[in-house]
Amino acid sequence: LPLKDKMADLTLCSLAFQMNASKTERSKSLREMSRILKTGGYSIITLPGSYMTEKDQEKFGEVATEYGFKIVDYQKDVGKSKVDVYVMKKTKPLTSDKIHNLKWQGDP
Repeated sequence: LPLKDKMADLTLCSLAFQMNASKTERSKSLREMSRILKTGGYSIITLPGSYMTEKDQEKFGEVATEYGFKIVDYQKDVGKSKVDVYVMKKTKPLTSDKIHNLKWQGDP
């Protein structure tokens, strides 16, 4: 993103995160969100309901933690559209450049 490090208080990715390439781009997107967020800032990601299995959710949480996030809220099947909502707080500085494969159940 063409934004400075630690300049934002909030990032939002609504029903678009799953469209990133699973093997590289999802991880890079999380990393970029962390890079531009101030410590204490929040990131909200919405996904189609039931897009991830419990194992997929665990991996997502591990990668988010590695990039300095803590998942502070998770809501499943919210609203008429039945979306899953992740609210993550940036709790520590970004220290990892590692790219992870975040392939999920709902991927083609």
